[in-house]
Amino acid sequence: MPGRAGAFTLQRAFWTALGDWTGLVAPRESRKQEEQARVFVVDADPWGRRLVRSICERRPGLRFVGEAGDGQRAVTECRRLVPDVVVLDLVPPHLGGLEVARRLRNGGAAPRILALTIGAEPEVILAAMRAGIDGSLDKSASPDEIGTAIETVAAGRRFFSEELERSAVAALADLAHRAREAASWLSVLSGRQREILPLLPEGLTARQIAERLGVSERTVRSHMAGLYRKLGVKNRVAAINRATELGLIDPPAQGGPTRSGERTDD
Repeated sequence: MPGRAGAFTLQRAFWTALGDWTGLVAPRESRKQEEQARVFVVDADPWGRRLVRSICERRPGLRFVGEAGDGQRAVTECRRLVPDVVVLDLVPPHLGGLEVARRLRNGGAAPRILALTIGAEPEVILAAMRAGIDGSLDKSASPDEIGTAIETVAAGRRFFSEELERSAVAALADLAHRAREAASWLSVLSGRQREILPLLPEGLTARQIAERLGVSERTVRSHMAGLYRKLGVKNRVAAINRATELGLIDPPAQGGPTRSGERTDD
């Protein structure tokens, strides 16, 4: 359960910072206390779904209304059933948990969301918070702890341990620092270099990049040389790695930055 000492000050500071960073609105209004909270569970594991159903059946304030084993069906069913609380596994198939949370939060009658995770890193929880979840709990928690978490979220309160919130604050600060650093680096690059940089992980040759941008191959090679110089690297792979570290581009797809059979040692 969440720690109590100093929790109010910590939570207020954290959620203010998170709201400033993401534009999240204030917590949704809670339902009337005398009503049962309608609970929907999203989990690829049938055992996990049965556990949440069993917990709801043993608690008079909770009413189990449905389940889904994948994210896409979860979104469809939640729009039909309009639950008060969605207990969400962050890694369901077909549609990731974060995207499910975003779609549910942006829907008409947005439910409150409790994420169940397995040893999630602070960055994952921060991303889930930015997607709109109201609480998080490790799947190793006892049924009583999960039940309490569901009831807490249903009552309009957040359910995060103080330790988890501290970790997420640190992750948020690191994210903000990386964003400032990326913006600083982008200001150093020329407009053409900023156009070329995100094309490097696609494995395009200098000629293909030139065709994409409607310029000469010579122009592309000149800008690539200047880009490498500014990043302090000597080749494409090093430039991609450096730009990824700085947050200038997304990590390349698994398998490397080059396409099979293409020469990209520009």
